[in-house]
Amino acid sequence: MDWHPDQMNANRLLHDRPSLLQNQIHRYIGIGADITKQKEAEAVIWQQANHDLLTHLPNRHRLHELLQQILEKSRRDGLTLAMLHVDLDHFGQVNETLGHGIGDQLIVEAGRRISACLGLDADRVAHLGRDEFVVVLGALADAARRVEQVAGDILRTMSLSDSTYRCRHRRGGPQSDAGGKTLEIRS
Repeated sequence: MDWHPDQMNANRLLHDRPSLLQNQIHRYIGIGADITKQKEAEAVIWQQANHDLLTHLPNRHRLHELLQQILEKSRRDGLTLAMLHVDLDHFGQVNETLGHGIGDQLIVEAGRRISACLGLDADRVAHLGRDEFVVVLGALADAARRVEQVAGDILRTMSLSDSTYRCRHRRGGPQSDAGGKTLEIRS
């Protein structure tokens, strides 16, 4: 556990006796407060405000912040930004026929599998809610190839052949030009 001495005051005590030591530092007195619990609470609040409680993936709010950062980097580097929108068709039927617990498991597993397709860039996957995910692919030199590769990986990894229920997937989303000035929808 880390100790956060953010609330610490230090005061100096000066000699007040008339002598050569007058107005010279005599001692320091420090008072500190451990605000570890406060910092832990702030971290929990930040996590809950920026991540989906079910999948622990970035939520819509955090996605907006990530998009701003990635778009700015794409503009600076003159590269392309692309997004994939992954929607699990007929997800409502899972909840209705198998129950919300199974539906939640399906969403968590979908998020895990989509994130696994991106490897180190897994923080670029967001769960927008219900059965919708967004994958952000930024700083791309060859956007079309990378989009097709990731989309294919997602479709392959989302195959639930061992399940009694199968989901289909759609993909599509906006893509910026190399200067990051325009966004157009491609599917």
